[in-house]
Parts: sequence; structure tokens; C-alpha cells
Amino acid sequence: MFRYRAWNVNGAGEWSDVSYLVAASTPARPPVPKYGSSTASSITLLFSPSSDDGGKIITSIELEVSPRLATTWTQLTNYDGMSMSYTATVLGDGLTAYSHYRFRIRVVNEYGNSDYSEELVLSVAPLPSKLAPVTKDQAYSSDTSTMVRWADPGVDLEPILGYRLQLTDQVTEERTIIYENPTNPNVLEFLATSLVKGRSYGFEVLAINFNGAGE
Repeated sequence: MFRYRAWNVNGAGEWSDVSYLVAASTPARPPVPKYGSSTASSITLLFSPSSDDGGKIITSIELEVSPRLATTWTQLTNYDGMSMSYTATVLGDGLTAYSHYRFRIRVVNEYGNSDYSEELVLSVAPLPSKLAPVTKDQAYSSDTSTMVRWADPGVDLEPILGYRLQLTDQVTEERTIIYENPTNPNVLEFLATSLVKGRSYGFEVLAINFNGAGE
């Protein structure tokens, strides 16, 4: 509560009426939205609370979308403004299948809007399909190395950008990523070296597209 009064040579005047003021401001910038899941017709986004509500409770979250190569931001009005996740769809929000979009949020309290979060860029597309098991090329292998090969599934409309290969030692059960290149889809083989002679190893491969890694 605040009040004030003025003084002149004869003394103090009356106190003003009381003002009730809150030590508060606009909220802090929220974290960037996170990827939840996706299909050819939807993208599920996950939100996190702002680190500081500015001293007043957050009353709403505003979610906006723009084509990746443009800055024409549009608020997604179907989002209820409070849930910590939202599924944007082709049918409900006007997205286009296999197109890339930017998403951002800001939070609102009684004193106004926060700054916009950083942008999350995603494609309206599923993650890559599960690949067939790798095969061993005996001609290029030895007793301490194994050449493994895999194939592009050839069914995904969203382009595969690269692959990740994981090795599991069947004795120690230790798992190790031995190859990962998310920017070169043309590499479909890898020579695993420094293996223990006579030991069995498991190999698993997954594909990576614009939205992330598949199974």
C-alpha cells in the first residue's frame, strides 16, 4: 500500500488515498517447445513453464506457427492456452502434410506478454520407419572386425537424412553408438573394428529424418 502527502511552509497536507501496487512485471521468456510425436497429419508439441512468472500468475500461453521459410506468424486459436501440450493438425489448424513449420510460444500475466521463446522447426511427418536388420558382409570382415550393411526402407515420404548404428557386446551387455551421421543418407555400411575374437555382437540401426530418430 502506498500513499503520499505534500508539505509547504505551513506544514503537511492530508495524505492521499491509498494505492495498492504489486511488485510484479511481465513473465520471463519461456523455454522452446519440445517435440512430442508426429504423423503425416499432426505434430504434438510439449511446453514447459516459464522460469519466472513475474510475480503474477500466468493466465495464458500463446502458440504461434509460421512456414519454415517465411515469417508469417499465426496464432493457433484451437489451443486452449493453458495445457502443457498441443497437437496441431492438418485438418484443424491448416497445416500441410510433409511441410516444414516453425513454432514458438509466449506467456501472459496481468502485466503483459513475455518475449517469444526460441523457435522449434518440425515437419508434418512421422519419424523414420523401422529398418530391416543389418547384414554382415563376410568378404570385408575378419576375426576382429565386422562389416555391416543396411538398406533405406524406401517407403518414407519425409527424406532420411542419415543413420545411427549401435553395437551391443553380448558378454558385457554394454551398448555403444559406433556410427552416427545425421547429414549423409548415402552411407549404408560401417566397418566395426577392434572386436574380441570369437565374441558375439548385436547391431541395431535406425534412421534420422528432419524430426529426429526412428526406432
